Amino acid sequence: MLLADVVFSGGLGSKPRPIVVVSTEAYNQSGIKLIGAAITSNLSGNPRLGDVILTDWQTAGLAFPSAVRGTIITVDRVDVHRLGVMSPLEDFANIEKALALIMGF
Repeated sequence: MLLADVVFSGGLGSKPRPIVVVSTEAYNQSGIKLIGAAITSNLSGNPRLGDVILTDWQTAGLAFPSAVRGTIITVDRVDVHRLGVMSPLEDFANIEKALALIMGF
């Protein structure tokens, strides 16, 4: 889990937001960008296609129960800070399945 400086839609401003990195280590080391999925603590209403509720959000360094959204973003490696770790591994497996579902893989 990382805290990333995420640019608002339209490019006007940014805000630190939690993300989970979904790109491979080889990709992450090959350039200046990371590929991540957005995280939200807004769990009200019906979940969106691709949402994954995190089972151990505290270990991940999050302040509230949260879900990973099927919203893919890129961030500069210099604009991120470690927040926590994802545990258990089944959370990440569920994120991979959700991303495959929304991307048609």
